[in-house]
Amino acid sequence: MLSDDLSQSLDYSEFLASIRETVLKNNTMKLLETLVTTVGDTLIKRFAKVELLEISARKASLPHRLTQGAKVSVIGTFARS
Repeated sequence: MLSDDLSQSLDYSEFLASIRETVLKNNTMKLLETLVTTVGDTLIKRFAKVELLEISARKASLPHRLTQGAKVSVIGTFARS
């Protein structure tokens, strides 16, 4: 049920810090799919108030010259089991 009670809300600064920590700790990831999965799994486990989460990551520039101007996006949906 939706609530306007701050005690029921998510601390977004803690949420964003967790994303930053996860990315920095796993800075050898090469694929967007790995990034999305790692961040999503971490957040859904760490924040009990989050029941459903959709994460989107986008790579704005691709390394190959034939893909100039192309963009790649990966979206992952995570649910508490």
